[in-house]
Amino acid sequence: MLSILLGVLLVIAGIIGIRNRLSSLALLTMVIGISRIIEGVVGLVETSHDSSRWFGWLFGIVAIVAGTVLLLTPIESLGVLVWIGGIFLVGSGVIQLVQAFTFGKRARTHGESR
Repeated sequence: MLSILLGVLLVIAGIIGIRNRLSSLALLTMVIGISRIIEGVVGLVETSHDSSRWFGWLFGIVAIVAGTVLLLTPIESLGVLVWIGGIFLVGSGVIQLVQAFTFGKRARTHGESR
């Protein structure tokens, strides 16, 4: 029964998302913001009492601030998230190309030495 209810809710959410793209993206950004705030609070609560305590506090505070910014300015934050995602994709692509050429060169030199 719960699977049916969840399925119906997902279909409705999908239709609403397709019809209202900008609102859906803003809502997605807000959900990310809420999850960052929760992650920050959990980071503060679970901070250990050893020498790395400052890192847990720093992580928690930064996550809460980032989540708050995402909640207060979802459309502008979405643009920043797209930029960050694009930068990571370009970096990942460059790393993949370097690895492909490096590993290909290494495989040819090992094959010729035999």
